[in-house]
Amino acid sequence: MKILAGILGGLLLALLARVLVFTLFSSAVGAENKELLVGFFFVLFLALGLVEALLASTVAKAWSRIFITSAILCFIAPITSVAGTLISTILEAGKLDELSGLTALAFFIGGGLLTVIIAFTGLFLGLTFLVLGLLIGRDKQIIYIEKQIK
Repeated sequence: MKILAGILGGLLLALLARVLVFTLFSSAVGAENKELLVGFFFVLFLALGLVEALLASTVAKAWSRIFITSAILCFIAPITSVAGTLISTILEAGKLDELSGLTALAFFIGGGLLTVIIAFTGLFLGLTFLVLGLLIGRDKQIIYIEKQIK
């Protein structure tokens, strides 16, 4: 069961990493290199999910670790969106001289809206994965308090 959790959790991590890498390098690298880079990170995070699951003591602990790692990736999403927008802005700076002011404004507004949407989605998914990761696989401990009778 830990292997199944590792494969399914690794797919979850790999899909999140694929979105992050694609957002970050959407305009920085060429089409062939981008697919190679995205594929590399997909396989890397798939293997990370499998290793996390195999090193866990139980299946519930494996899912807990995978969900917490997914939450970290979701919280990184706004940062990659901002960095991707900045990278594309720097690369397109030479072309912006040829464009009109209205086109440049639309370019910046579009990048800002994309960042806001990804930030909201990343925060919501990150909080969901974090709560799941903290609740699944925890050790339930009960503490008994005894009253002393005088």
